[in-house]
Amino acid sequence: TKKKVTLSFSSFQFCPLYLTLYVACYLKLQDYFKAVEHCDAVLAVDAHNLKALFRRGQAHTYKNDFERAKADFAEALKLDPNSADTKNAVIL
Repeated sequence: TKKKVTLSFSSFQFCPLYLTLYVACYLKLQDYFKAVEHCDAVLAVDAHNLKALFRRGQAHTYKNDFERAKADFAEALKLDPNSADTKNAVIL
């Protein structure tokens, strides 16, 4: 027999993996403030989450907040110095 599985948003909202997936969606939708908000939530739980730092840097770039973007990309590079995506995103 088949079982019906119901998932609620609340069960996922504090999982860093799902939040970083939401951030990718918000970036596509150009909702950069929501993207930053979700990245902040991930980083509050896991300060070394590379995807959250990178995506928050992207969101800050799109918001023309270059100083914050640069800080996020620099922190991401400290965590993974070989990340080609982060190296390419760094604002000089």
